[in-house]
Amino acid sequence: GEGSKLVAASAEELKRESTSSRIDSFAPPIFLDSNDERRTKKIVLASYPRSGNSLLRSLLEKLTGVVTGTDSKPDRRLIKQLTEMGFQGEGVTDDSVMFVKTHYPERLGHRMFTAKKAIVVVRNPFDCINSYFNMVLTQTHTKSICESEYSKYSDIWEDFVCEEAKIWVQFHEHWLNKRVTSKIPVLVVRYEDLIAYRRTSLERIARFVYDTNTLDESVRNKIVTICNLSQQDSGLYTPRSKEQASDSSSGGSDNESDESCGSLVSALGALKIDALGYLKSMKYFHKGQVRFVLSTTKHILYKLKYWESFENDWGPGTESRPITSCLLFQQTQDSNTCNNEEVEVRINSRYGIRPRTTDDPNGRGFGKRWKSRIAVLPAVRIKNSESLDFRQI
Repeated sequence: GEGSKLVAASAEELKRESTSSRIDSFAPPIFLDSNDERRTKKIVLASYPRSGNSLLRSLLEKLTGVVTGTDSKPDRRLIKQLTEMGFQGEGVTDDSVMFVKTHYPERLGHRMFTAKKAIVVVRNPFDCINSYFNMVLTQTHTKSICESEYSKYSDIWEDFVCEEAKIWVQFHEHWLNKRVTSKIPVLVVRYEDLIAYRRTSLERIARFVYDTNTLDESVRNKIVTICNLSQQDSGLYTPRSKEQASDSSSGGSDNESDESCGSLVSALGALKIDALGYLKSMKYFHKGQVRFVLSTTKHILYKLKYWESFENDWGPGTESRPITSCLLFQQTQDSNTCNNEEVEVRINSRYGIRPRTTDDPNGRGFGKRWKSRIAVLPAVRIKNSESLDFRQI
């Protein structure tokens, strides 16, 4: 009756107030002042696009209270969107920030900078490639194309998958190479673990950031507070893969999804598909694409412990996996390094994987050749939004 409705309404109000107070408990992040010793301990946050770098930035800003920077030009369309979402450090790589986001060497950033540690955020290639395709076609970080667009743009999607699978591999080969790991400590954080096993992941990241095996109680309490926030409150936006998975009005059929999952089973052997729930994008790849992506990325998937997840009936980050959410590639000393000398790596010091050309002056992999192919087709249909005409941008 009315009494139960009032009780429910009161409970909901208390929940909102509790969530609001937890969010308000995090002061806005600040830039480091000239006397802060953390100015000399810069950590690069490296990732292939759409791997969860912005999510990790948001979590680190709450954890440390320090603004995170990027090596991107702040006047670009997609970067402006991040500024509007609340990030203050777009384009900042100097010592006023402790963390700097980069996609190098997938592309060259706006400025060269150095770092003494690296956190590499990784995500399985299927979800990465699909999310990147959606970002390119919608020109946003959060919106998704209608499922019918995969058929409309099938030729472009085919080329995109083949090209990006190779670049995904090259990016991770760079950061896992001994040229990097022999100079600085590298911590690999999997996006899937950051979503499903956030507390364990953040504790491991905090130990890496603060150079300690034992976290202070204040840090542990802050991590608990962060993890008590909803996924939407703790990050800046909901992962696109969740929206695609939950949307039932886009016209995709269950048969298509089942067939795609079946192709994964045939490629990898028997497994429980339910354990691979993070592969929400699989239904957009046909069998040939699945085989190509797996054969191209397999050696990296082994290094990142994804292949073990595929071969067994448990997903990444579960207690049965002998990895504590993150993979540490420990720094080693070479003959040219003194024991007491801190070594740095240079970011954006060489060419990027995507060359800068007349067709693609920013080296972003989506130049005029792509736009000219899209422009002759009807405008891109975006879920719950107006269509986007590439001839107008």
